[in-house]
Amino acid sequence: MEQESLREEAVRVGVSKSTIHRRRAAEEIGRVSKIEQSVSEILRRLDKQQDQQKSDEPLYVKEAGLVIGRPPSSYLRRVLVVGCTHFWPQFASVSQNIMTAVALHACKFDPHDIVHAGDGQEMGCLSPWASKRTKPTTIEEELACFHTCMDALTFPMQLARIRAKLHYCKGNHCNRLWKHDEAHPELNGKYTSQFDAILKDLGWTFTDFGEFYWLGGVGYTHVPIGFDGKPIYGDDAEMQVLAGTASDIVFADTHRHSVVKRQTLDGRMLTVATTGCLVPQPYVAKDVKYTPRRRMDRGVLEVLDRDGAIVSVRHLDVNMLLDRYGKEADEMTVARNGGPCRITTPPSAATIAAGERMFGAG
Repeated sequence: MEQESLREEAVRVGVSKSTIHRRRAAEEIGRVSKIEQSVSEILRRLDKQQDQQKSDEPLYVKEAGLVIGRPPSSYLRRVLVVGCTHFWPQFASVSQNIMTAVALHACKFDPHDIVHAGDGQEMGCLSPWASKRTKPTTIEEELACFHTCMDALTFPMQLARIRAKLHYCKGNHCNRLWKHDEAHPELNGKYTSQFDAILKDLGWTFTDFGEFYWLGGVGYTHVPIGFDGKPIYGDDAEMQVLAGTASDIVFADTHRHSVVKRQTLDGRMLTVATTGCLVPQPYVAKDVKYTPRRRMDRGVLEVLDRDGAIVSVRHLDVNMLLDRYGKEADEMTVARNGGPCRITTPPSAATIAAGERMFGAG
């Protein structure tokens, strides 16, 4: 009897110990689960705050003469930069195709901001030498071409619900319109107003020629203005800008891609990058002579910045973009050309159908 009692006591104690272990394990699992839920909630709130910051920020703030799109931030900002597209009415379908491919890449890259660094339209009708390369155009044709090609860049991102802020930096070719209006006071700024209205209609903010658009401490412009009040042109434009800047700069005008750096006396590293261009290939005149310092790099620029400085720059060749997105770009270009112009009417049924096939309905 005594042995049986001892055995029963041992079984009872063993059961109690296993019960205690199970309870402790369950409590530990519950505690870890609560920690995981807290971490998930914190991450969700941070994402929500970042999205709220992106949506609640003003289009831009003009402070002390500076156009500030976003203040410096500790999170990594993604910026897609397009520059020197030089749309020509004769090559509008080529530029449409390129712009659609860029837009499809933007849908994958999902940037916080998209900057067009200027010279979107050639405005060859206002240039004595450009008119020798192709047949003459009118200002109305140039503006219609600009709207069509900028719409090709904007529309796919609208379908994909991309919430990036869109900004356009006017270039020297855009400035031809302003000079034309200034030379003809009777126009009362007619064509410049139409150009600006196209950008506003498509959801783009803009800065005038020579102004900087500041994103997180990085300045974007078409071409910087030097101390003499003139644009900084030339084969060594990047080095001239680097020598005179105190901030990181991204600009377009040169049609080539390059990145130059220098260290300041206080140990900061300054970066100046040029975007390259997206000139339609048929536009390139046979009489243009290019050297290693005067070349044409066709593509777009991905810029990452943090805490007011450029962290990374990557140039994507236009041929790579067309290889990757060319089929879809062709489909959307055909659909857009098959419908009426959005400047007076909404997108056609064919356009909406093409977008839904790519990104899904609704």
